[in-house]
Amino acid sequence: MSNTFSLSRSTALHTAGTGAIRLPGVLPHVLPRLLGRLLGGLLGRIETILAVWRQRRCLAEMDASRLEDIGVTAREAVREAARPVWDVPVFWRN
Repeated sequence: MSNTFSLSRSTALHTAGTGAIRLPGVLPHVLPRLLGRLLGGLLGRIETILAVWRQRRCLAEMDASRLEDIGVTAREAVREAARPVWDVPVFWRN
C-alpha cells in the first residue's frame, strides 16, 4: 500500500508520515495574487484614512474667511473635524 496518492507527475497529497499535505500546483499561482489584493486593499484603506485625517485637520485649522469661501460654517467645520477617520462617505469605501 502506498503512502502517496498521485494527482499528476508534479503534485501529490501526502497523507502519511508527518501528516503534511502538499496542495496542487494551483495554490502557488493564486496565493501571490490573493496576498496582493489583500495588501493592496489594506494599503488603500490606510491611504484613505490618512487623507481623511489630513483634510479634517486642515478644515479644523481654517479661519472664518476661508470657511466662508468654501461655504462651510464654523460649526459645521468643528463637527466634521471631530468625526473619526473611519467615518467617511459610503462612496469613498469602494
